[in-house]
Amino acid sequence: MAARDRQLLEMLEPVLRPVYSTLEQLPLERLPQMWQWLVEPIAKLRDEIGKVLNNSVKAIAKTPAQALAEQVKANGFNILRSAGRPGSNPNIRELAGTQSEARAFFDTITAGGKVIVNDPKLVIVKMGDGTILTFRPAAKYPNKVTRKPPPTIDINIPGQAHLKL
Repeated sequence: MAARDRQLLEMLEPVLRPVYSTLEQLPLERLPQMWQWLVEPIAKLRDEIGKVLNNSVKAIAKTPAQALAEQVKANGFNILRSAGRPGSNPNIRELAGTQSEARAFFDTITAGGKVIVNDPKLVIVKMGDGTILTFRPAAKYPNKVTRKPPPTIDINIPGQAHLKL
């Protein structure tokens, strides 16, 4: 069912991934003959979970950043005003994810734009409509919970308020 249902797969993946990893590491071929009655069902379970995770995930599941990037491409940057959860002011939206996910998201939504600055600490891209997007791997100020500076994407849409992710 998880191979065909993205929501179910997203719920089960955090459980299935470690189970699959553990089953994959079992030395089934080295178990004594008296344990062979157990080997076949374990191998079958491992293979079935592997099919779901390794085949279906690629076709069905998207990371939240990929799904959001698709929405941005289809609907424009304004959709980001309701993304994630509210930040410390109305123009800040907090999104979950890692620095590499933030960078992949930034690269996806800026595809086709003109790179103005490409520095390890700052990337600025100007889009055809005049929107300017900035990526910083680490914000100026640390997150209150993690105490680490999160990656930040600034979006300046002409004629509108600045938006920070």
